[in-house]
Amino acid sequence: MPARGKTNEKLKRIITNLSRKYDSPVFDPHVTLLGGIVGEEKKVIKDFEEFANEFKNINISLSRLADSEAYFKCVFANVKKTNAVMSANKKCRSVFPSVGNSYMPHLSLIYGCYTKKTRNDIKKQLGNEVNALLFPVGSLCLYDTSGEIAYWKNIKSIEVKKLDR
Repeated sequence: MPARGKTNEKLKRIITNLSRKYDSPVFDPHVTLLGGIVGEEKKVIKDFEEFANEFKNINISLSRLADSEAYFKCVFANVKKTNAVMSANKKCRSVFPSVGNSYMPHLSLIYGCYTKKTRNDIKKQLGNEVNALLFPVGSLCLYDTSGEIAYWKNIKSIEVKKLDR
């Protein structure tokens, strides 16, 4: 679920600057709804399209910064676990049941394997820059993430329906 507009620009700038400073891969700002989807590509795309066409636009709210030793969650902003976010993940799991059960919504800011001190330095450098950012999900994207990050491929993007007001 990519960020949009000025929020996307801000997050992209942060990710790019961190990537340059710490010699890590550059990637587009996003919140992963479900990772590790496997299967025959045409069926995965068909199932993704059906899921995405029923998906209603939700808001993503970033909260505190955190870090981990996991490469893809080196330093990240937690996403508030709203009913809408968690329900979207649950619905996606029902479409792609072969994927594991745990889900911690987050927006990664840098990928890599860095010491705890370096991760803490990055969080200190960022301060409250991403805290409390809020953005609507405007589209869902299906990516092939096999291989190196530079070769990740957007297979399908679908604009999501607006919430009825």
